[in-house]
Amino acid sequence: MKFLILFLFLGHTLYAESIPFRKLNNGCPLNSDCTKKAGDLWNRWMLILELKENKNKYKKLKEFTKQYGIPFKTWFLPNEKSMEEKILWDSHCKNHRAPQKDILLADIFLKKLSPSKATLYNHALMLDPSGRVIKFKIPRDYTPTLIKNKNLVFNMEEEGQYYGLHISQNGEFKVSQPPKGNQGIFEVKCPSELEKKYTEFDGPKNLYTSRFCHSIWNDDTKKFSTILMGWSCI
Repeated sequence: MKFLILFLFLGHTLYAESIPFRKLNNGCPLNSDCTKKAGDLWNRWMLILELKENKNKYKKLKEFTKQYGIPFKTWFLPNEKSMEEKILWDSHCKNHRAPQKDILLADIFLKKLSPSKATLYNHALMLDPSGRVIKFKIPRDYTPTLIKNKNLVFNMEEEGQYYGLHISQNGEFKVSQPPKGNQGIFEVKCPSELEKKYTEFDGPKNLYTSRFCHSIWNDDTKKFSTILMGWSCI
């Protein structure tokens, strides 16, 4: 797969600096590979994120999400068919390249986190108060900062712009203002119940190289809860 690396040779420096980089690549993020439609969606998403902080900004984000979904961070199997609009990058993980199964980084426009042969979601495992293990699909490379209304809450960032992402156990999500007032995130020893469930992961064996556990504030129980997540590479 060929990825475009752009070098700018513009005679007028001020002119070059005034142009957002993504506009020079059909709207696509730096060094990515995506269709014209995906690039257009990405550019429209970013233009909303770049608005000043107010209620109208998050109203527009919610309207965009309802119509087009959000660019959800996943991994992608290039040999599988997929109809969703997506943005792709090579993974920097050695274990994601030949001779093992090829795995790419991806931002895929999704309205819900549905099962897919081509899309590989990151996962988080959590113990509920009864001791039952709950599994969530979560964005690649992000750790939740809070549990609220039985949702994992993430503080997402794109090109210096922030928004909140709330994800339920059944794969539904919503966007919001960035979460505030969390109680911190602490690395902890993984409970045996989560370790056992992690060994049952049914994705490609080369997706993760390890796993780790964090303790985050659960606003529903007013206690800290432990979350286990996979580590894709070192």
